[in-house]
Amino acid sequence: MIRYLFIIILLSISQCSFSSHQSEATLGFASYIFSSNMTLSMGPDPIFFWGEATPGLKISLSIQDRGTWITRAFSNGTWLIEVDPQNIAYNLTVALSAVVPNITTGVDEIWLMQELHNVAIGRVFLCSGQSNMEMSVNAACVNGKDQCTREIQDSINYPYLRMFTVRHDNSSEPLEYLRSPPGISPTNWLVSEPSSFYPDYPEKGHFAGMEYFSATCYFFGRELYKKWNGTVPIGLISATWGGTRIQSWTRIEVMKSECDYPDTNLDEFAHDNEPQFQTLLRKERRAQTSIETISTTWDRDLRGGESIPDASLYNAMIHPLRHMSLTGFAWYQGEANCDEAELYKCLFPTMITDWRQQFVNGANMPFVFVQLAPHTDTRRDTRVFENVHFEDIRYAQAKGGLGRVNNTFMAVALDLGDALSPLSPIHPRRKQQVGSRLAMGMNNLLLPDNRNLHENSVDTGPLLLSYGINYEQEQNTIVFLTFDPLTSKGLFRNGGADCDKIGPEGPWCCEGNSPFEILMQHGTEDDCLNTIWLPMDPDTYSIDIESSQIKVRIDHRGSGRAIRLGLHWRSFPECILYNEQGLPAPPFVIDL
Repeated sequence: MIRYLFIIILLSISQCSFSSHQSEATLGFASYIFSSNMTLSMGPDPIFFWGEATPGLKISLSIQDRGTWITRAFSNGTWLIEVDPQNIAYNLTVALSAVVPNITTGVDEIWLMQELHNVAIGRVFLCSGQSNMEMSVNAACVNGKDQCTREIQDSINYPYLRMFTVRHDNSSEPLEYLRSPPGISPTNWLVSEPSSFYPDYPEKGHFAGMEYFSATCYFFGRELYKKWNGTVPIGLISATWGGTRIQSWTRIEVMKSECDYPDTNLDEFAHDNEPQFQTLLRKERRAQTSIETISTTWDRDLRGGESIPDASLYNAMIHPLRHMSLTGFAWYQGEANCDEAELYKCLFPTMITDWRQQFVNGANMPFVFVQLAPHTDTRRDTRVFENVHFEDIRYAQAKGGLGRVNNTFMAVALDLGDALSPLSPIHPRRKQQVGSRLAMGMNNLLLPDNRNLHENSVDTGPLLLSYGINYEQEQNTIVFLTFDPLTSKGLFRNGGADCDKIGPEGPWCCEGNSPFEILMQHGTEDDCLNTIWLPMDPDTYSIDIESSQIKVRIDHRGSGRAIRLGLHWRSFPECILYNEQGLPAPPFVIDL
């Protein structure tokens, strides 16, 4: 919704009388993405401002102590101003004015229409995905409410960390501007401070506070803020919707051209203005006011969510932002695509490439994403998802996001499962660690020399470089695994995050377990259904720390035949291989 401000120009008829005729002009920034407290992107890219205005209107945009830029509105009633690349700045005022000639003197007069205060220039990131990116700060407290209280109190230490939430919306056609549901106030940019955690929703129909801001996005931005010693203002834009497939976030044209995706009738599903759709949005946010009801709202993640049509979230929540200069993207999604991993291998890199092409400065913009965390352990939780397996979609994320697109980073979350989460195990609460790992990757993508020069900048767990297989022994197969020396110093195995919470005798620890699994096949080679992944005995492998190697011995005695070797390949791996930085190795599988 464009904020309209009106100029009333009284046309003088004589020195002592005015005509009752009034000329009216409109001018405003695009929807609600422009507000006080926002962060704009610093150089080397230019900054773009845009909006609507009376066709032909002369427009002036001034940035405090930086200059003034002039343009005219296009014939279609829109305007766009490109501002030269700017350095880091704080506490700026941005003024948007109409330039109107005085009908008596002919001299241009400046009519102030809109003013933005406390604007910063730094780095701006777009965070998107489904519910694990949407999950809010107040829900990401694995150690109880005291942890949330500490996070809220700590927010005062990051005054130039700013947040903006895009409202849930979908559309059958690309929208020029963001919209806000009828009767609900549009969001504004918020400063990181305790008061931002306590919105006045539902009393006033407003839920823009950080209490409902993405936890992963916030902790990602906060970690970058710390890495840059608070000298670089950071803007975070969160555009998320729980339970949504990647198809909802991707343009249909590119899915069809790149992935042979079938035609979709958006009009069949579109509910841009349907009352029941607006009611759904209000119910969703009310539900998030308590931990207990968040679970019922988000448990639909693997059941397809509401009927969100293909491309419709891109159209309504991403496309309207395309003129905004960004620094990078952060993505956490894939649960809703767990049963179509092969298609995801194509859709994921296609979406990344297309988003970069659609944004004004996105040609090779850094893109970081989360490889899905463990989602359940049926020994502890059998409410949902017993037959859903994440190993294939994790592999698709790695192959699609890292294997086919450059300048990307994958944050591994295999050790951050939360089987006892009150939000259901598919929503692990350890978003602080997830955000920190995303920030490590983003920092190194923006400053690539860090990764090459400093061991302290290692941002990922042990990476497999090569392997060899020795079949010479009748009873054993020996697999030699060689890891990247920089990422594999100090290899050790340990339980995941739940091990510390439940105790060393719990099922999520390494006691009697191994990070490796083997796929056993019983019966004939063609009997593909008679296979099962089994954990390996810890005594069957050894670690050579000096040479970054692991030797795995597979015993073929007994029933069945080992046909694959995997690391962290099960949906909920219990024993994790780490490097000395405490980062887990990404999963992999080898055919034997």
